[in-house]
Amino acid sequence: MSRVICSLPNASTNINGVDFVPHSGGQMISVEELSDDVIKSFCEIEGFKSSSAKPLSSQAAIDKAEANKKAADKKAEADKKAAEAAEAAEAGK
Repeated sequence: MSRVICSLPNASTNINGVDFVPHSGGQMISVEELSDDVIKSFCEIEGFKSSSAKPLSSQAAIDKAEANKKAADKKAEADKKAAEAAEAAEAGK
């Protein structure tokens, strides 16, 4: 038996009654190994593939999510500063 990896954007943590967790590359992977029939059903849908990979550990998933949030927060702050600078430059004209 294997697991299923979903590469669809905004994939849920539960798809057709199967629990998924974050995996490398922004993908989701099934928590449990699945029967061949269930894997076949998923793999008929674009964006799903069978895999022998194992889910990241819970702590690794938490660490990755926190790192992604910090990066997003940093980008949002930089975007805000750039917008403020543009407004100030426009007001100074």
